Parts: sequence; C-alpha cells; structure tokens
Amino acid sequence: MIKYQKSIEFNGDLDSAMTLAKYIFATNGFQINQNGQSELAVAGTGMTSTKQDPLKGLTKGKLIVSEENLEFTGELGGVQFMKKVLYFCPPALGLGLTAFFVFTKHDINAGLTQFLCFAPWIVISPVMAKFIQKKTEGAIATALRNISRAK
Repeated sequence: MIKYQKSIEFNGDLDSAMTLAKYIFATNGFQINQNGQSELAVAGTGMTSTKQDPLKGLTKGKLIVSEENLEFTGELGGVQFMKKVLYFCPPALGLGLTAFFVFTKHDINAGLTQFLCFAPWIVISPVMAKFIQKKTEGAIATALRNISRAK
C-alpha cells in the first residue's frame, strides 16, 4: 500500500480546524469517525477514474491536531488501484489484439499494427501513474494547509 505522511505547523482554533476537516472530507464522500476532540479518522472508496477529485485517491487517513502540529497519515489505495489499471490494461489489450490478429490471419505481421498502437503505453503508464499520485498528494497537502489556517 502506498503510504502518505505529512506534518505541518498549526496555531489555529482546534474546533474550527476539526469542523473544516470534517467538511472537506465529507463533501468528497469520506466516512468520518471522530476519535476524541483532536483526532479524526476518514475512510473513502478510492479513485476509479482520473476525472474524479484527486482527494479520492486517499482510502484511509488519520488526522491528529495538537496545539502546535497538524499530523496526517494515510493510505493512497485509490492511487494504487489506478496504477494497477494503467500498468495492466493497455499492455493486456495490446497483446490480446496482437494475438487475435496473428492467429486469425496466420501471419505474424498482421498483429504488428495493434502492437505498435499500444507500445507507447510502456512510457505513458508510469508517467500517468506518477502524475495521479502527485495530484492526490497535492490535494491532501492543500486540504491540510487550509485546515491549519482555520480560525
């Protein structure tokens, strides 16, 4: 599982910060569990598309607010799912189409076009996976900055 951890300075109002944190996570479909006055646990369904809010790349998270720090730890299960999809589906589709055309035409060159169409995904998949992870980490960091400034 991809782990995420961040700690930032906090000098705001605890109640306002917790209220804002609940609002941010609730509006993105997270299940919220408050463990005491200064601890919040969230759980989400994860990301299934790149068109979703990047915050949905987070599947589990724990926010602890102290008088001087705001600490967040979480699991990026949605990001991990998207990485698996990107690494598996395009090559499998390309190889499947290549095999189909080679076996139906009984000619090795018949599948070359299909293979070449999916060959760029060898480079595109890792780049997109890194991009999705960076966007999710950025969205979490932005949410934490906003929470830390709650007054």
